[in-house]
Amino acid sequence: MIGSIAAGLMKGRIARLLKECKWKYPKDISIDSFVHWRSKHKAAPKTLNEYLNAINGLLNWMIKQRRIAENPLLGVERVDIRGKQQLRRAYTDEELNRLLSVAGRSKLLYLSATYTGLRLGELMALLWADVHLSEDRPYLLARASTTKNNQKAIVPIHPLLIPQFQKAKTGAREEDHVFQKSAHPDRQLSKHFQEAGLAKIDATGRKLDFHSFRYTFATKLARQGI
Repeated sequence: MIGSIAAGLMKGRIARLLKECKWKYPKDISIDSFVHWRSKHKAAPKTLNEYLNAINGLLNWMIKQRRIAENPLLGVERVDIRGKQQLRRAYTDEELNRLLSVAGRSKLLYLSATYTGLRLGELMALLWADVHLSEDRPYLLARASTTKNNQKAIVPIHPLLIPQFQKAKTGAREEDHVFQKSAHPDRQLSKHFQEAGLAKIDATGRKLDFHSFRYTFATKLARQGI
């Protein structure tokens, strides 16, 4: 699942470059056209680097397949992101409660991110076979193939989540994914932000997003002296 999400993002970035740079054939791809496109793009530096990574991945694959002789974007420098990445913060208890009140079907996803610290891709990859509710200490199994560091992780389930998982599991098969796949989870979260009256950026320039749930998890642990 996590692999399919990453592949989908890469495919989308490549498709956008091909369209907006007007690249129909390999011979059309040039450093000047890419740099011009990048200069007009308002995305964050990290995102711009991900576009470069995506197209370079395709071009390097084409070299291995002997479809092109060399990478026409070889030499394009990555955007310097030092000091340019926006700071992220944790949700306050009040903000989290407001978000959960409008989350609907996404409530368990947001709660799981808050009380496990798992990333979005790791949560979306969970199967019901990975949810162990009948153990003395219920836990989630994040398989090595789904985690960022490629290491298996056993994550205790907070007591608050147990009845939520039990309810959600009704009628589900072991091979079913716990959370419904969404092509644009950020859009869904943005919609819930609007409904809850939450601002993505606070007065000091710090942002809230899905990864902020992981910050919230760490904050809750710190409050307990962990």
